[in-house]
Amino acid sequence: MQRVSSLFKARDIIGLPIISVRDGRKLGEVRDVLLGAWKVKGLLLDPKFWFGQARAIACEGIQSFGSDAVMVSDQEAIYTFGDFAEHGRLFLSGKKKIQGMAVMTPNGQQLGFIEDVYFDDNLDKQIIGLELTDGFISDLTEGRKVFMISEESQLGEDAVIVHADRLVPS
Repeated sequence: MQRVSSLFKARDIIGLPIISVRDGRKLGEVRDVLLGAWKVKGLLLDPKFWFGQARAIACEGIQSFGSDAVMVSDQEAIYTFGDFAEHGRLFLSGKKKIQGMAVMTPNGQQLGFIEDVYFDDNLDKQIIGLELTDGFISDLTEGRKVFMISEESQLGEDAVIVHADRLVPS
């Protein structure tokens, strides 16, 4: 798992088991990350039954992120998740997913597409950076780029608008 102090990547969280600290039970697995206004708002879990409703955990219910599991105080932290649009946007799935969105400058230059997001567990789960890709070949030859989020960064409907001076090689 990619981790520097309290820095996490969304893709590293997806697939981790959710474990209750109270009784050590596995309550599910992380299926996606719910984002809103440059912040992680919660985690979407796998449904309990084949055609069951989606379940989620708000960030307030998460005790800690670990390299091998996400820890919650108990089963009460999990709730039934309704309409995604009213809660924010999902990282990996849905019509308005974040992964794959174009990242553009105000002058119309495309910097790449979002491959992952970095967030800091100590900074109220604030998204602090975007990992950008230009495609498989470019990733191999040039590597991915990381863009550090600033106050000017705008999460739009179909693209993220940023200022290119915050781009750093990965």
